[in-house]
Amino acid sequence: MWQRQPIGFDFSLIGSDGVLDQMMTLQYRGKTTAVPTIRYEALDQRGDRLADVSVRSCYGTDRGELALTPGENTDLLYLRGDSAHLTADVAAEVVDLRPQARRENPVAQVAQLDDQGGELPSGGGFHHLAVLNPWSAEAWCRVVAVALDSPQSGPQGALDVVAMTSEPIVVAARSQVPLLPPPDAYAAISRYFGSSFVTVKAYPAAD
Repeated sequence: MWQRQPIGFDFSLIGSDGVLDQMMTLQYRGKTTAVPTIRYEALDQRGDRLADVSVRSCYGTDRGELALTPGENTDLLYLRGDSAHLTADVAAEVVDLRPQARRENPVAQVAQLDDQGGELPSGGGFHHLAVLNPWSAEAWCRVVAVALDSPQSGPQGALDVVAMTSEPIVVAARSQVPLLPPPDAYAAISRYFGSSFVTVKAYPAAD
């Protein structure tokens, strides 16, 4: 009997205004949260696989770290390889899907702060972070900082991806928590301050 796939995929090489390039939208059709492991493949304009291009996830869908909530979810992908510039689309295959006990796990927001706790514009440096949960359910999340390149043409992609949390953190409903990144993680991302656009994102984490 034919069965509908649990996750639908839609890749955008170039994002619309205000949306990052190389975003994958995942439409999850389950009833509760679940953690996928997904295998991604880069495709050229003809739909042929680019064998020398690897596709990785900033939010962990390729390694069982991101928890999907029923409905629309997003992941930021990045490409590596000599033929990466030929990528026109990304194919996705669900290798594993583990249901979670949580019925929902909302997406938290991250503010970049200076040493006095003042909020800084996204894209620059920061002293520490605040993770905000404006929703009515508890958020269980990880936080990642992504340094983006500045290509003369084509999509913007990740130069480096640095985890700001070594383990998932809990943010109660309608609250926020301060986050001081580990020294080695801060050193890894701070070398891009002033030269690259640095965005910091939280994503729902696996239990």
